[in-house]
Amino acid sequence: NMTIQETANKKYSIITDAEKKLTDGLKSSEKEIFNKVLAILQKLAQKEGKLTKETINNKFLNTLTKQVLRVIRKSTLQSRIEDFLPNFEKIEKLNSSMYAGITGSAFTPKIKAEISTYRKITIENIVNNLLGESQLKANYINPIRDILFEGVALKQNVKAVEVKLSKYIKGNKTKAGQFSRYTTQIVMDSINQHDGQINDIARDAFQLDGFMYVGSLIKTSRDNCEHLVGSTGKFKDLQVRKGMYRVEDIPKIIRRLKKGKGSGWNPSTTPATFAQYRGGYGCRHQIIYVPLPITYRKLNNKIK
Repeated sequence: NMTIQETANKKYSIITDAEKKLTDGLKSSEKEIFNKVLAILQKLAQKEGKLTKETINNKFLNTLTKQVLRVIRKSTLQSRIEDFLPNFEKIEKLNSSMYAGITGSAFTPKIKAEISTYRKITIENIVNNLLGESQLKANYINPIRDILFEGVALKQNVKAVEVKLSKYIKGNKTKAGQFSRYTTQIVMDSINQHDGQINDIARDAFQLDGFMYVGSLIKTSRDNCEHLVGSTGKFKDLQVRKGMYRVEDIPKIIRRLKKGKGSGWNPSTTPATFAQYRGGYGCRHQIIYVPLPITYRKLNNKIK
């Protein structure tokens, strides 16, 4: 038996541990991708250490795409994705137990079927985004091609082009490589959004009229999340108590959220999808719906 906060912490722990296992092996894949692309760069026509003008056509792009795709598909990524997927059901079980404690009612077969449908769609999207050719070309491979195109068009120094490719593919001390960042964002946003979908489904099914905004604050936490967790700033007047709000005030909260550059705002956020997108892309906080009024005693008691 766990409190609401303990359940939220458990979900966070499952998600972060799963993320670490998934991303640990991506560095070696990025090195292999870089070596393949470097071999292609070195085969381009050059003179006195600079690239010379030549036509980089569709045949060249197809060769680049095939070689990078081959490395990705031969890597451990697919097996790591398969190992990651059972975490969706772990999150579902924790939510089911938590809402049984909050409402006194178990998830009905209809609720479970709706959650299962969302899970299947989410998992299909993960696989398509991380292993599908068109998605990888658009989100990862085409920028590699563009670096090579620019190098040829401007007759750039081969070493300078190599540095650009290394920064994009492998990253540096302060920034992860693009493949690691892309993979992590796709997978982590997906599982966090699925957790949010379950919460939004529970809100509607049990007609819950309050919510808690929970999770730890770290140095990189956005202002929006900091103020929602602490009920400070622009959200202070809407609090039921610290970190707790009324569902009816969600439209007001959304209107008050900063939506400019750097806010991480997800334009798909609506009152109906609020728990799914929360503080924006990459947000690790959770929205848990509760009935109002809810007593401190109930919050602190163990729930099944």
